[in-house]
Amino acid sequence: MKTLETVSTYVPRPWCRHVHEQMYRHRFSVVVAHRGAGKSYMTCNALAMAAMNDTTGEGRYLYISPFLKQARDSAWKYLKSATKSIPGVEYQESLLQVRLPNGAWICLYGADNPDALRGMHPHGVVLDEVADMKPEVWGAVVRPMLTNHKAWCLFIGTPHGLNLFSTIYFQALADVTWYAETFDVYKTAVLDEQEIELAKKSMTDRQFAQELLCDFNAGSDKTLIALDVARAASGRHLREDQYAWAPRVLVVDAARYGDDRTAIVRRQGLAMFPPLVRRDLDTNDVISLVIQECELWRPSAVFVDVGGNAGVFDGLVRLQWACFPVDFGGKATDQRYQNKRAEMWCAMRDWLKAGAALPPDPDLLSELCSPEYDYHNVRGRFQLESKDDMRARGLPSPDIADALACTFAFPVNPLQAGLDNQSTGRVLVDE
Repeated sequence: MKTLETVSTYVPRPWCRHVHEQMYRHRFSVVVAHRGAGKSYMTCNALAMAAMNDTTGEGRYLYISPFLKQARDSAWKYLKSATKSIPGVEYQESLLQVRLPNGAWICLYGADNPDALRGMHPHGVVLDEVADMKPEVWGAVVRPMLTNHKAWCLFIGTPHGLNLFSTIYFQALADVTWYAETFDVYKTAVLDEQEIELAKKSMTDRQFAQELLCDFNAGSDKTLIALDVARAASGRHLREDQYAWAPRVLVVDAARYGDDRTAIVRRQGLAMFPPLVRRDLDTNDVISLVIQECELWRPSAVFVDVGGNAGVFDGLVRLQWACFPVDFGGKATDQRYQNKRAEMWCAMRDWLKAGAALPPDPDLLSELCSPEYDYHNVRGRFQLESKDDMRARGLPSPDIADALACTFAFPVNPLQAGLDNQSTGRVLVDE
């Protein structure tokens, strides 16, 4: 992208000017801004600047909203305003397309029709209100079409719970090649103090936090693990003496189908170590990987999720490796919980609040804060949102977080020094 002086009629607010400068330095940018900050106006001008300064003669620039009607209502007037001073500009209302004399064009699309985007090779893309888009729009449609021209991409929106937008934002924060920043109502200075106070009085605390303070975790009051709790643990450093005394627990959560991943997690006391996450492994490959990790780390106990794939557990038992089956849908030890998974996740939440240390992994951070809970069952017990229900909300399977939760399946004897290769009948877990 070029400098913002190329559009003389556009005078960006200070926060917008900062975003333009960062977009110039980064190929991928993620901007979280409050409602009414002027996001659509800014992004339409960013597209106009890029198209005006395109020298390829065939520049293609896309503005994608969750729905085509939304793009038409929120961006079309701003796009025409941003380009109206260009001599020879043409507007094709039926296609929602702006054509410039240099051969470049800008077009509006809706993410609700991803097939209309396939086959394109744009030079720049804006994804607006990403929180309302299905995850596959980015991973399966938009990202692959950016490769031909090494196109830039700007993600922008207001938080709406934990979803695709929050996942990309956390990933961007952990990647120095990306630009990511949050602009709440105090940072943009778009609203004066009187208007902010009026908004506070007329909105609930949760609405104000989400819409004006850009709080991702304010989207639901049923989130089990608060974002600030998970972020405090992410990247926290512990001295070895703070966890070395504790038993070592290794968990295997094998992939079942589709986009699920195999996750192997190691935890010792308050410390979780970087997980091993693999795709497309068959049962024998997973068994070999588990044995390798056991030989290297010498865990005190190995827990294997058998709820959907018992082959890994059966294989380890046949090879005489001591391990313990865990059925996430099985009966909880504490009758307050609907099943074992709910019980383990609550234990993990308490562990995080106690000062746990997580590896700085944006996928894990997002997974921990994604599931919701309720008591909507016959016995009125605490239950956690299922993976299927999470997929229905457009969220990926929390494979790593589930594996970490499984380290709390049963109490482990702290006196057990390690797992013996081919041990039989040895009690490693306190029943």
